[in-house]
Amino acid sequence: MQDPAKYNFTQVSTSPWAWADRVEGWSWAGYEGKPVRLEVYSAADEIELLLNGVSVGRQPVRKANAGKDLANTVAFELNYQPGELVAVAYTDGRESGRSTLVSATGSARLQVAVDEADGFEGLDAAGQNVAHLYISVVGENGVLLNQAQEQFEVSVTGSGVLAGAGSSLPDPTVPYTSNVQSTYDGRALVIVRATGAGEVTVTVGSGALGSASLRLIAS
Repeated sequence: MQDPAKYNFTQVSTSPWAWADRVEGWSWAGYEGKPVRLEVYSAADEIELLLNGVSVGRQPVRKANAGKDLANTVAFELNYQPGELVAVAYTDGRESGRSTLVSATGSARLQVAVDEADGFEGLDAAGQNVAHLYISVVGENGVLLNQAQEQFEVSVTGSGVLAGAGSSLPDPTVPYTSNVQSTYDGRALVIVRATGAGEVTVTVGSGALGSASLRLIAS
């Protein structure tokens, strides 16, 4: 969806490779009752949007580009309320899928997890691979706080070193080699390399959010 702070903002790009400035999240504290624009991407015939169990509307999926709206999208205008947002897809009049977003609840905290999507099984003691660690700011229910832009510090102890860190923050003021970074849209990335065999402990901390640690094994 579009950041509520940018509602009615017209995105201007001189590149044909640009994409819409959208965030996949439904946690926008401070914007309760204010208008937001949501886009659903689907190859179905129609999309119905449900907010906390109540239908916001049902619209046909746009099959061709139309101004600022791309093909295979449906745009909804609604007022933000926290809770559960469900997009239900219909093909030939029957439900063919659904996607759900929920709001983060409770106090914010840091979360760190290793990326295992590429088959990562551990650090190589000779330093021939790296571990990609996802840093997230989440609520007590584990849901991403997609507004969060929080500074944090990285500490690596044991048989490893910090190889780099950063986020998609468009105007960073520190190099990727710095151990002090900032999340953007609630996320950041930390990269760690082993210096020998043994345990590697990665700790990320923020005065406002506390700290979180992850232990890796280099062999």
